[in-house]
Amino acid sequence: MIWWFWILIGIGLLAFEAAIPTGLFALFFGISALLVGIISAFGILPGSWMQWILFSIFAIIALIALKGPLKGKFNINGDEKAIDSLVGEKGIVVEDVTAGGVGRVEIRGAGWTARSDENFFSKGTRCKVDRVDGLTLWISKE
Repeated sequence: MIWWFWILIGIGLLAFEAAIPTGLFALFFGISALLVGIISAFGILPGSWMQWILFSIFAIIALIALKGPLKGKFNINGDEKAIDSLVGEKGIVVEDVTAGGVGRVEIRGAGWTARSDENFFSKGTRCKVDRVDGLTLWISKE
């Protein structure tokens, strides 16, 4: 392939990663495409088959070498530790939560879906987080 085509693919993949988080996979393929494009621009590679082989090798190396450190640096580990730390936090009901029903609460300035087993919470009522189930907070009286 023509060298500038690799550069366009690399830029496109990097833009795709920036727009839609893919767990950094598009980033590694984008970096690989850019590297192949730069090497191809110097005319070092004998044919397109070698470009594809280098592209694959660079992508695998980038994935193995950079995924762990980058995920750690940018806190992209998929853990729910930050959400689980909401247990015990106090919040304000912003949409009525019926007993057994669903409503909304605000905690730390962010809105959350909330459920309650036995209590009714009207708008403006203070509450406490008992447990976290996915992105739903189970609340009780403060």
